[in-house]
Amino acid sequence: LLEDHPNTLYVDAGSFVDGASSVRAGSLSLHRPTGFSILGRLGPDALVPGETELAGGVKSLLLEAAAQDLTYLATNWETDDPTLALARSSINTISTEHGPIRVAFLGAIDPDLHRWSTQIAADGVQITEPIAAIEEEVKRLRGLPEPPHAVILLTSVNPALLSNLRKEIRYVDLILGDVSARSERLNSFAIELRTAQTEESSATTLPVDGITSAKLTFAINDEQVTLNGVD
Repeated sequence: LLEDHPNTLYVDAGSFVDGASSVRAGSLSLHRPTGFSILGRLGPDALVPGETELAGGVKSLLLEAAAQDLTYLATNWETDDPTLALARSSINTISTEHGPIRVAFLGAIDPDLHRWSTQIAADGVQITEPIAAIEEEVKRLRGLPEPPHAVILLTSVNPALLSNLRKEIRYVDLILGDVSARSERLNSFAIELRTAQTEESSATTLPVDGITSAKLTFAINDEQVTLNGVD
């Protein structure tokens, strides 16, 4: 699919690789290197760490990722150690016959990870509450000389926090990462978006059950490019 469609972006919202070992207490899964190898071959355009990636802490994850030339991003990630810092967002530019389309990706990590993984804080990283961090980064992106035409949030946070994100964040077009049970009942859907008057609110949340694909369509009006469809 990725090779057949050059304008396809592959992204991951977290928990792609195995976490803790199911047979060796206190150890990481022996399958992790295979998972990272697969991820490296997929060449993700945006990558956010989730619960399983951070099972061994931050330093362990970054070493595993570096071995496959993988770069993670996270918007609500704070550290005083520059070697542990992650980008708060990334912008991917897609060339089309009508000109470039810029798509920004942000990543929200569940702060609840601190409750069961003390190694994250011990390594020198704080997973902060995501709403304020997202608002700050979206404001920065919108102020760029060439701002993105669409902003997508990648996340695998718990359902309660996901609900708050949907209600509170502004100027994010899509949230990708609903892992609740409803994703098991949904096969496909198509959404047509209204224009400018509702751009402050999130358009929709895309569920994730295994591999999910979404076709995004854009409209050009008076040289303004806006997201107008999700299929």
